[in-house]
Amino acid sequence: MTQEELVKIKSFGDRRLWQLDSGDIFVVVTELPEITYGEVPSGFSQIYPKDSSPLPLKEGMYYRVSAPSYNANFIVTKFFVIRDGKTITITP
Repeated sequence: MTQEELVKIKSFGDRRLWQLDSGDIFVVVTELPEITYGEVPSGFSQIYPKDSSPLPLKEGMYYRVSAPSYNANFIVTKFFVIRDGKTITITP
């Protein structure tokens, strides 16, 4: 991740676009189902936005996605950007 990319991610802040809840599903993070933005996987519920679809992701915007890990005391975090309509993962 370049310094410029890091600045762009930080400037986005902690604004939440979409949030899911796994309810009573307890799995190893690596065993989570594939999650596609805006599509709620079986067994999950959408917490935010409550009664609508999440805003579309924008070209050139930098995003962060995270999944809490309750038994390992950390949060899995990934960074990505939308370029040419594709999700590009950014590694720190």
